[in-house]
Amino acid sequence: MNLLKSKMNAPITLQILIGLYLFIYLASGIYTEIKLITLKPLPEDLFQDYRIYQRALNDALQGDNPYEIQKIGSGFLYAPPALLLIDFFQVIKNPDIQKAIFITINIAFLMFMVYGIADYYGLKTQKVWYWYILCLGFAPFLELLHIGQINVITMFGIFMMFVLVKKAPYLSGLGLGMAVITKVTPVFFMGYLLVNRKFKVIITTFIVFAIVTGLAILRYGLTPILEYPKTFLWLLNQFHLTTNSQSLVAKLAIANTVQFERALALVPELVKPSIIGLFTFFTNQYILIQRILTIYIVVVIAISCILTYIKKLPGEPLFVVTALGMMISPNIAWYHHYVFILLPLLIWMGWSGLNWRVVSWCLLGLLIVQLDRRLLTSGLLIHVFSHITILTMLYWQVRQFLARRIIDTAPE
Repeated sequence: MNLLKSKMNAPITLQILIGLYLFIYLASGIYTEIKLITLKPLPEDLFQDYRIYQRALNDALQGDNPYEIQKIGSGFLYAPPALLLIDFFQVIKNPDIQKAIFITINIAFLMFMVYGIADYYGLKTQKVWYWYILCLGFAPFLELLHIGQINVITMFGIFMMFVLVKKAPYLSGLGLGMAVITKVTPVFFMGYLLVNRKFKVIITTFIVFAIVTGLAILRYGLTPILEYPKTFLWLLNQFHLTTNSQSLVAKLAIANTVQFERALALVPELVKPSIIGLFTFFTNQYILIQRILTIYIVVVIAISCILTYIKKLPGEPLFVVTALGMMISPNIAWYHHYVFILLPLLIWMGWSGLNWRVVSWCLLGLLIVQLDRRLLTSGLLIHVFSHITILTMLYWQVRQFLARRIIDTAPE
């Protein structure tokens, strides 16, 4: 009888825990967004990045160089075909309606991704209802809507690539192609497709990219295409070492910040000189650290690719490794870029069949993203979580590889 009561109470206890978690999660996310609004007040600063895209589009349409402004935070830094996306919204002449539709499309895309992943793994809404709240209340997503960023559209293309790769390879390639024209980093997924032998998807991606690039040339002329490589090379050598910046080198180069001084006050005097010396090294050698990080991420993705290819392992671990590596490796990164963490974590939870350990770890990671920017380490813990997750995926792959190797070599 006691055991029966315990089983009956377990779902109730779980719902209470989820409810408590969501309360803390939403409260911290709203707090993070409110702090942003105090720095970038509404409505004056609403859609600030979107206005950068509009200015670049106007320059391109007039035959001018849309990359004339080479400055982090105010320059247009995407590939020329991305202008077609902004051009699409300019059909709507009323600016308020245009913004409303842009926000609606972003919300709809995000909600459809949640539904699509749940459906892909056969999970009913009753089991994953809280996923919708996690995504809608995610602070990087709120910031994305605030400043008018296009990362959800990029992520939707990656989502299409993943869920349609088996059933509709041409649509899958269309998705990745659209993702690549809005951001360069989704090209990382070529390795994922190659080791999973999805050649139709790869070919379609190249065709889509070529067609859209051709349309951009017809629409804006050759100037943007010729000028973009200079901007891209310039961008690779930029380092924005501020508290607001979310690149790893920016998080490590904090030796002169107030947050570092406060944290240092809690450290025993005996180890203070070593810690100061370490972070001084990080501050001074940020270019070296960025190169090491890039090489490290590439090597980890390559190892994950090899393990997946040799033993035909499930593609989800490689997808998670690639998606997180894409997110944390750039030398220029902002808080709204963390919206890219949603897709791999939802896929991991779905693939695990909602294993409680996996779900707990993913929920912890999402809560860290909510809290870390304003209340903890300004973003360093988010990088720590991401690296641990990547290594966890790689560890699982290595274990599977060794286990299958033992079985393959065992005497009959």
